[in-house]
This record gives sequence, C-alpha cells and structure tokens, in this order.
Amino acid sequence: MSTYLKLFNNHQSYDDFTKTSDFVKPNVSHCISENEVHYNPYIPPFFCKLTLDDGSVVELEGSGQLVESMVNPYKETLVGAEIGELCTSITNSAFTNCSGLTSVTVGNNVTTINNSAFQGCSSLTEVTIPSSVTTINNSAFQGCSSLSSIGGKDSNASVKMECINTYIGESAFQYCSGLTTVSLPNGVTTITNAAFYQCINLTNVTIPSSVTSIGRQAFRVCRGLTSVTIPSSVTSIDEFAFGGCLSLTSITVEATTPPTLTNGPFYDTNDCPIYVPSASVDTYKAASGWSIYASRIQAIPTT
Repeated sequence: MSTYLKLFNNHQSYDDFTKTSDFVKPNVSHCISENEVHYNPYIPPFFCKLTLDDGSVVELEGSGQLVESMVNPYKETLVGAEIGELCTSITNSAFTNCSGLTSVTVGNNVTTINNSAFQGCSSLTEVTIPSSVTTINNSAFQGCSSLSSIGGKDSNASVKMECINTYIGESAFQYCSGLTTVSLPNGVTTITNAAFYQCINLTNVTIPSSVTSIGRQAFRVCRGLTSVTIPSSVTSIDEFAFGGCLSLTSITVEATTPPTLTNGPFYDTNDCPIYVPSASVDTYKAASGWSIYASRIQAIPTT
C-alpha cells in the first residue's frame, strides 16, 4: 500500500486545497489516498514574497533591510507583499507609488517602516503591522487613499496594528482620503505633525491613553470629524492640531491639569463646546493658551 503526503508552505494554499470537492479528511495514522493531506506547520524563515498581477510569486532573498532597488523591477505589476522574519526594516520609498498593491503583511521582526515606504499606494486596502514595529516614519502611508480604517490586530480594520511603544511620524497617514475610522490601539505613544492631515472623510477617532502628545496639524482639516476625546495622558497639543475640523460638535479633554497648547490647536472648530473635568473648569479658562477658548469651556456632562 502506497503512502501519500502532501505538504504546503502557507495557510492559503492549504485552505484552497481543502475546499476542493474531492478532498478527503486526513488520517494522521494512515495516508492511503493522494487526496489526503497534511499541513506542514514548519515554514522556514524568509525575507520577502511579492505577488504579481498574473498570480506568480517572486521570492526576494536577503536579510535585514528591504530596500527600494529590490522591489523596483516589480512595482508596475505588484499586487501583494508578505514581508518575512528575515526582514528588520522597510526602508525609504521601498514600495512608493506601487499603484496596484492591495495588501501587505509586515513580518514579526520588522521594527521600522521608514519614510514614504508605502506612499502613494492608492489601491492598498489591507495592512497588518505587528508589535515589533516601534516606528511608522514620515509619510509612510501618505496618500494611500483606499485605506478605510485603522484598528487593533483583531479588528476588521484596513490597517491592523499591534502596538508597543509605537511612534507615528509626520504625515504618516496624510491625505488618506478613504479613512473614515481611526481607532489607534493602546501602545501608540506619539501622534506627530500632520499625521492625519486632510483625511477629509474621517468621522471617528479614538486616541488611546498611551498617547502623550499630539503634534502640529495632526488632524487638521479632518472635516468629517464630529467629536474627539483627548485622554488624560496627553500633556501637549500643538498648533492647529484640530484646526479646520468644521464638523466638530464637541471636544472632550480628560486631563485635570490643562495640557500645554501651542498656537490655536482648536482654531476653526465650529465654536463647539470644549468639555473638561468639572473641578478644572476655572483652571482651564485661566490657563495659558486655553483662555482664548474660555467661552467654550464647560464641565464634562454627567450621565
């Protein structure tokens, strides 16, 4: 009696095979049919796999940094990228203007997504970012207009983030016009300058208690944003951070001590109420930078 063993290097090919009509459930003791299958749980570490628009897969060899020159020959036909455990960083402009790229999985040893790494990837709809990533650098996803949401690793968001001490750099998601929901997972520490500037369809944002600073123009001209809560962990809000958010109906600041403000972070925000802890209302009204909003400052409503 012949013994058959079919091995797969990834979950997707295994799932595709097991969905076929002639698939027979495997018997781990006796393999008696070529239709029986065992999944090989060991996948050797790899550097990067690129899926092209004809269905073919290109395996890039290397270790350490993934640089633009490696990706350049495939940019026009690239639709998917799986970045493996041998990669530690995605360097400047590695995937810039890969207009057909739709999905990216970042490997568990990548620590940095560098400047403009995925800038202008206008068809990108799915990104997975592991906890190893501590820096999403300047303009990393700028102009990725098909991204619809940002959330935690177990969410259904377009960008799934598992964050530990993660820094979001300048203009990281600027001009992502498709974003409607941003629920930053706990672990993001800094939202810096223009991080979500002109995400014009953004309607909901959740800022976690791990964030300590909100940079200049971080959410400027997010015209669809209707409310925002700034957690007590935030100690500074820079100029025009929420400027031009014309649809805001409320701003809630949870800190008992007023955060440091720089040059009108709430300029042109529909003159909406700014809610603060009831015991701190007078302190806010008198504080430097806050006094110009004194007529808008009120106690957080009780429920």
